[in-house]
Amino acid sequence: MNFYVLATIAGLTLLAALSRIFPLSLRMYGFAVFLLPTLFLNSVRAQSDYHLQIVKPTVGGLFSQRFLCAKPYSIAECNEQVVILQVALRRYPIERLGQWTWVIVRSEDWKPILTRVQMDPDSPAFSILERHQTFFEEALLVSKPERQLELLKKWHIPFDKFLDFAVSHELGHAFCGESDEIKAERSGQRLRKGEGPLCGKLGPSATITVQMYNYSRASPTVLTGAEREAGRILGEAGVQPVWLECPVEPSSVGPEGPCKKAPEATGIRLRVLAAPTEIKVRDTIFGFTVHPVLASVYYEHAARRAKSDDAEFELPIILGCAIAHELGHLLLGPDSHSDWGIMQGKWEPNQFRQLTMGTFLFTAEQSRLMRAQAQMRTRAQAENGDIAVALSSDTKVHQ
Repeated sequence: MNFYVLATIAGLTLLAALSRIFPLSLRMYGFAVFLLPTLFLNSVRAQSDYHLQIVKPTVGGLFSQRFLCAKPYSIAECNEQVVILQVALRRYPIERLGQWTWVIVRSEDWKPILTRVQMDPDSPAFSILERHQTFFEEALLVSKPERQLELLKKWHIPFDKFLDFAVSHELGHAFCGESDEIKAERSGQRLRKGEGPLCGKLGPSATITVQMYNYSRASPTVLTGAEREAGRILGEAGVQPVWLECPVEPSSVGPEGPCKKAPEATGIRLRVLAAPTEIKVRDTIFGFTVHPVLASVYYEHAARRAKSDDAEFELPIILGCAIAHELGHLLLGPDSHSDWGIMQGKWEPNQFRQLTMGTFLFTAEQSRLMRAQAQMRTRAQAENGDIAVALSSDTKVHQ
């Protein structure tokens, strides 16, 4: 499920997270990401060319796809596992790939091979795009309890879904010729939902103005990091936020500024609250919204989650994701939780793994709807002036 770039991420998760907070770390991480895949690619190519002896199955292929197993597979074992892989691939339009080679490697050989070429041995799949090759570990296809437990602890993906996740992610790379892990996973998410891969750029971007009020103990550094992460996620969806830092205490001194005005049609008020006033609110809930322009997030809940992971450097990232989620509610409308991406209503270990890797994003359809909503708000402001914000008993609140 991660591939010649994602294989580096397991060892660089901390640095990747910090890179979204400190610009210097971002430059360092970018340097590592652009150098390491080249080294890995050359090593994997040599391994596949000179050290893997191949068994050819006798079962038929799919379209112009080749299926191979690395020795010491018997032909019967190879046939069995190739059929399982073909069933997983048939869910997707792989005929669009043209010629492609799929190679299955025994689990007992997988770790030594990946260790030898300096890849993460807990990455159960990878692709060599320019060679049109994808490699899968045997544990994705048949029962290997000890190895599957290792992978489950690493990736937090149930094993009845692991093969499909790996296949769809690799196809996200293959369909678009995309080496970027975040973009490949966005295409993988679309494929798992029955949509086509997302290749190339999104549609025209839109802008929203966000008035931020900090009622919590969040430091300026944490807030800046959270704004950067939320802005990155929204930017991936084609929505560009403009952040306005607003004082929480009213002041009669000085000219009237943008923070003293009610939010315009394109504007949003964001409150960073310490914690819910009601004790019954679970700490797995990170915020709520009141349509059309008010969003709130809980700083203490994000801080508690980062501390429970013994990774307080994650705090700005978790808070930024919570902000993006709540702003998503305002742009997508009521009942906008989904089964995929950052708009999932329940965040569990798998979601937090995506969060720290930077792949917890809006789906392509959500991105399209959000851009359209932001553009509609801009047109409404130009045509009709500011919209009124009315809170009544039927106002929809999301948590």
